[in-house]
Amino acid sequence: MGLLSREIHCTTCNFEGNAKTIHKGSLAVEIALWLCFLAPGFIYTIWRMTAGKYSGCPQCKSERVVDLKKWNERASNRAA
Repeated sequence: MGLLSREIHCTTCNFEGNAKTIHKGSLAVEIALWLCFLAPGFIYTIWRMTAGKYSGCPQCKSERVVDLKKWNERASNRAA
């Protein structure tokens, strides 16, 4: 199952739907580093593409998401 097909519930904004792969950091900073300094630009790019990537909420970009099935199970257990 890919990151985009994962259905989530965002605990920050209450969004429910498909998760989105989000890269930490800034594209503008990445471009500036590449234009001014070759080595830092390369390091920053590698960081953004590996450790700086997470599956999060497409609406508010939060990392605080729960699998939708688990969220619905918890909600039904609280209601009972």
